[in-house]
Amino acid sequence: MLVTARFGNFASTKEIILRFPYQLSYTYWRYNAYRLNFMKYINILFFVLISFGLHAQVDNDACTAALFIPDITDYCSGPNEFTTEGATLGVEDDPSCWFQGTASNDVWFVFNPTATAVFIQVTGMTDEGVGTLELPAVAVFTGTCRGGFQEEACSTIQPGDPNVLNLTITYLIIGRSYFLRVDGRDDNVGDFRLCLRQFNPPPSPEADCSAAVVLCDRSPFLIENLNSVGSDRDEVDGTCINGETASSWYKWTADQSGTLEFTLTPNNIADDLDFAVFRLPNGLDECDPVDAFCDNDGDHVINLFEYQMDTDPKDPTAPIAYNVD
Repeated sequence: MLVTARFGNFASTKEIILRFPYQLSYTYWRYNAYRLNFMKYINILFFVLISFGLHAQVDNDACTAALFIPDITDYCSGPNEFTTEGATLGVEDDPSCWFQGTASNDVWFVFNPTATAVFIQVTGMTDEGVGTLELPAVAVFTGTCRGGFQEEACSTIQPGDPNVLNLTITYLIIGRSYFLRVDGRDDNVGDFRLCLRQFNPPPSPEADCSAAVVLCDRSPFLIENLNSVGSDRDEVDGTCINGETASSWYKWTADQSGTLEFTLTPNNIADDLDFAVFRLPNGLDECDPVDAFCDNDGDHVINLFEYQMDTDPKDPTAPIAYNVD
């Protein structure tokens, strides 16, 4: 609008000058024609610069403009899809886990879960090349942007840690709006990848076979981290795991004999998952695992591993135990 108005003004100036006597008007017309042409280039350049500035602005800079993510069943943005560059400081108070006064370039998202838990991952500058943001920080709120925010969760990366932030929130209320705020500590700005995966959490992982979590169906689930070896550290002796460091046990009864397929995906791509599969010939309550099948080859993603269960002819649905370390 500004450029159009200025071109209109110069057009009016040209018409006024042409009303002067011929000799004088010719001189001024030539001068103003050059001036008009010169100013046109300036205005075009100004318009291009303004257009570039508008393009660099961040759409979800404010809570009231939060980007809605409609499906968080297994959502992952593209590499470098989102950014805090060009974002400004919001009017909201700093989240509890962020250092006071460090919120400076925050961007906002909103989602409505259809499950009771969500795993949030913000990946900045790593070897994956999916982002440039250093020291990402996130916070999750409920309420409204106009006031009455309630902080539900908060997390930030400490200096020296990998720029991959993982946050799991449980006890979500299905259908409620949850606002996700992303920033970088110490005024860091950059691009990032955002992943959201909702799930209905199973019981907390157990590090001993005797207390293993019983799986009742084939629904996928997510564990935020493994950090215990349990009371019995010798349960996987004689397998390829060679001692537990941080483990979790699960067990189930197969509906019928056949091929077992599963996928293990670490939350952090650099993590190494090992596993062993056992049979429980004496039932779920008796933890005397036998016939282990084991894998410790260092694959970061174990995808659709096929294991032909050699079931007992007398009991083709004998329970199975499964250890992840």
